[in-house]
Amino acid sequence: MVESLICNNTQSRLSSVLNRDVKQFGKKFMFDSNEETCWNSDQGESQWVVLEFPQPVKVSELRLQFQGGFSGKSCKLQGSAKEEDLKHIVDFYPEDNNCLQSFPIQDAPLVQRLKIVFENSADFFGRIIVYTLDILGEKVLECFEKRTTRKYEEAGMPTNFHHPPLLSPLDEEFISTYSQEKHTLMLLLISFPLFLQRDYGLYSHQVKTHVLHVCKNVF
Repeated sequence: MVESLICNNTQSRLSSVLNRDVKQFGKKFMFDSNEETCWNSDQGESQWVVLEFPQPVKVSELRLQFQGGFSGKSCKLQGSAKEEDLKHIVDFYPEDNNCLQSFPIQDAPLVQRLKIVFENSADFFGRIIVYTLDILGEKVLECFEKRTTRKYEEAGMPTNFHHPPLLSPLDEEFISTYSQEKHTLMLLLISFPLFLQRDYGLYSHQVKTHVLHVCKNVF
């Protein structure tokens, strides 16, 4: 299900704030749904915003609302797993106006960190003013949980657990088609054995066998 990926646990960083006045022009004003508040960068080219999500996500759309005269002209979106180097995802070219603009992202990889780079601005001094920033897509772990729960229900298996066993072979088809970044997915897969052990009482050697089984069939 496509939804806003920005939440209270999303961390953000900026290239700059006008006169370092974060109380009036800081990053929080891009996410407060208030048309009267904004992030206003300082002058200089290649202003940027970095977002770090609490879980891996699959991005499908980027939304931005600039102030006309201070819009990004040539922009790019980069992404990565949490600790990996950023990689190019897409270039996009906003119009110089006050309207909310939408930029579809096709076939985006699985990421946990995004960087939006405004390489230049409609403003002579390179300043960027953003009233609204939103990222739409799917929260991967929630998708896995919903898909796994549905699969278990279809198979007549119990679903009364707090965290569905995301390493289940029932999800192999979904996993293999969902992720284009298999090394990232590998890290995702092996991060959940504790849930298996907690909810199903599986011993460590059983968890290890289960992980190897899924990795062998998926990768």
